[in-house]
Amino acid sequence: MEGAVHVAENIRLAIEQEALEVEGQCLHVTVSIGASAWIPQPDQGQQELIAVADQSLYLAKSAGRNCTRIPV
Repeated sequence: MEGAVHVAENIRLAIEQEALEVEGQCLHVTVSIGASAWIPQPDQGQQELIAVADQSLYLAKSAGRNCTRIPV
């Protein structure tokens, strides 16, 4: 999971530091990321991984946005 959080944080920081120009205006955007990692098991499919990532994203949004969260 540590690797997933590291990658997610790098993405989040890169987006936060970029400025977008839209119709002549400079805009800054942020992103909330729900991180998840998975070691495939015979009785688990990709849906379980997606469900955990979705729960993590909900935690990030609830924490005030512009952050990375992992499942608890």
